[in-house]
Amino acid sequence: MGYVSLIFPLMFFSSTSGFVFGYAMFYYYKRSNMSGMLQSVQFFGYTLLTCYVFFLMLSTVAFVASLKFIRYIYVNLKMD
Repeated sequence: MGYVSLIFPLMFFSSTSGFVFGYAMFYYYKRSNMSGMLQSVQFFGYTLLTCYVFFLMLSTVAFVASLKFIRYIYVNLKMD
């Protein structure tokens, strides 16, 4: 089976959650007025947790969709 095409969605959506975390860093340093150790730890802790859940949700959907597509292709492939 094409394992490369099953791994690709995981890499793609890890970059999506990385972008979300990068934007959260931009927001924290440029837009927010937060300061202090407790606020920083709480903000980045919840942001990391949110990005991880975002990664898991998107990767699960993409993995299942690509797995079903690849199985559909291999089932319908005719070898004469």
